[in-house]
Amino acid sequence: MLGLSNQRCGRRGFVPVAGPSRGGRTENTMHEQANAALDDARKDAGLTQGELWLRYFELGGMSMPLEVEAYLFGLLAPSTHDREVLVHALNERFTELGRNHPVPHADDLIDEGAALNSTDRSPRRRGAS
Repeated sequence: MLGLSNQRCGRRGFVPVAGPSRGGRTENTMHEQANAALDDARKDAGLTQGELWLRYFELGGMSMPLEVEAYLFGLLAPSTHDREVLVHALNERFTELGRNHPVPHADDLIDEGAALNSTDRSPRRRGAS
């Protein structure tokens, strides 16, 4: 399955996120880091994987518990929708605990990545003159 890093697999078309690099090691992609952050947030919120899946399912998530577990371990990349539902479930739990919403949404990650990859390192906004 790991050899299919650029192909669709399974009934839902999930793609494994880890694949061998030229040096024989697996690359640590932004998806793996984001998935690791989801699992760290789950632990910080005091939720088991089953409790997180139940909250995810209650909010409209359609993946099976095993698929959600694979997302958390970085073995599968969730769709944008699935990741957003997981983030929402986690942030609701943090609200219950009286905390802020520490888990970033996909748009926040994209904005962060674009800012880091920008060649313009000046503090002014891009596009402003």
